[in-house]
Order: sequence, then structure tokens, then C-alpha cells
Amino acid sequence: MRRIFWSVGLVNALFMAWSAWAAPAANAVLLGQWGGDRAQITVTAVGTQLDLECATGTIQGPVQLASDGRFDTVGTFEQLRGGPQREDAKPDPAKARYVGRLEAGTLTLQVWPAGEAPLVFRLRKGVQVKMVRCY
Repeated sequence: MRRIFWSVGLVNALFMAWSAWAAPAANAVLLGQWGGDRAQITVTAVGTQLDLECATGTIQGPVQLASDGRFDTVGTFEQLRGGPQREDAKPDPAKARYVGRLEAGTLTLQVWPAGEAPLVFRLRKGVQVKMVRCY
């Protein structure tokens, strides 16, 4: 009888742990460093920094996840150019929409720069990416 209770308890604990990992709680905040697909993002409670080989982006404030792991927020995106840069050139970020989903440990991120086709990335937490910058 003791084995049955122990087995049921173990199965229940494993299921609860898997459920917590597989589906974030409503209003959970995405955090950490994520990388893959020649992209790197650093997400904190105060903002997000996106680094690509020839572009950067930012999101101000926390990234709130819905109970299904999705988010949809706005930020900025700036395409960088190769070659020499003028010393007095000012950054020219454009508005961008950031849509994502965290599922089974993979973050699928779509970046929609204003007036352009989306960029899609599949990222994993803790992965470091070596960038080859275009400048």
C-alpha cells in the first residue's frame, strides 16, 4: 500500500513539474538570455535588448507572457549598415512589433519592423551566439 501512495505521489510531482515548465503562469514575465538563429536577446524586468549581426532592437518594460506562453508587444528596431559609419551619425530606430511564444523551452520570436516582412527566430535559454557583425 505504501508503494502505491509513493508511486502516485511521484507521478503527481513529475506532472506538476512538467506542467510548470511547459506552460507559464498567466502574467509570468519572460527573463534571461536567449540565443540561436544568429540572434541573441537579453530580457530583464525593465527591458529587452535584441542583437542580430546587422541589426538591433529594444523593448521597454517587462515582457508579459499569457497563460499559453504568448506575448505581443512593441519596441524599436534598427537595421545597421556595413562599412564606415559617420562619427556624427545618429541612431535611427524604427517602430517594430515583437510577437513570441515560449513552448517546451523554445522561444519563437517574430520581429515585424515597420513596413517590412517579419524576421523569425527560434531561441533557447542560456545559448550564447557568436555574432559576425556587418560593420
